[in-house]
Amino acid sequence: MTVEFVLKYYFILIISFLLIYFLGHFIFSIACRKKEKNFLFHKLTIGLITLPTLFAIYNSMGITVLVINVALAMFFINFKKQNNKPGSGNLKIQFLTFDNGLAPALIALTLLYLSHLTLIFSIVDGGHIILISDYAYYSRTAGYLRDFGIENRNIEYILSEKGGVTAYHYLELWLAACLSKVFNIHSQYALVLITYCLIYTGIYTGAVYLNRELKKNHNKSIVWTDYVLGLCIFLVSVFKFLYPSNIDILKTDVW
Repeated sequence: MTVEFVLKYYFILIISFLLIYFLGHFIFSIACRKKEKNFLFHKLTIGLITLPTLFAIYNSMGITVLVINVALAMFFINFKKQNNKPGSGNLKIQFLTFDNGLAPALIALTLLYLSHLTLIFSIVDGGHIILISDYAYYSRTAGYLRDFGIENRNIEYILSEKGGVTAYHYLELWLAACLSKVFNIHSQYALVLITYCLIYTGIYTGAVYLNRELKKNHNKSIVWTDYVLGLCIFLVSVFKFLYPSNIDILKTDVW
């Protein structure tokens, strides 16, 4: 691991984050004409779903489990339009209104990136380390989607029988495949250093939004504690040692 490597992939991460945000920002501006600045979580979620869906449809020639997202998107846009008065907002003004929390989200994104570097490189000498088995398999699957556009659990070329398709993880895998192809980077880096950081940052903004929703009837002001409490919610969901896993209802994680 070199300084050039760290800066290169951090730059790719920031570009990917802005691409996803502005994609969600554009779609949300069309669907919801409200001049508010508290929709960062919504827009990141829309962007994180839309980008891999479009790439999956293109790269698989329409044969993908993500195609159902198109119908859900049409339903969402229609629902939002029906629940907004005609002419209640100006599209240009809405598109030029950016959301609160972008700076904290970028800070969270940076911290996640630095932490995810330790999953690939040793913090002692900077050398490569072996990925955990799940991440290694997912990155290979993302590479398979990128190269062949076929959703398949069994990506071993030497095996004749294929494993069929399951929807689990395909959103993140298609996103990793998309970023790997667009930026011409290894699927391991696209998955671990870019995709997971983007998804976790989206979840963090959701924790911030949840905190604001819970307190909005008492105090509508936006203060730094929103982001701190959002971080606490996020950390509780990510790190399993922070909650009792022996209780069935609490056996969960960030997903």
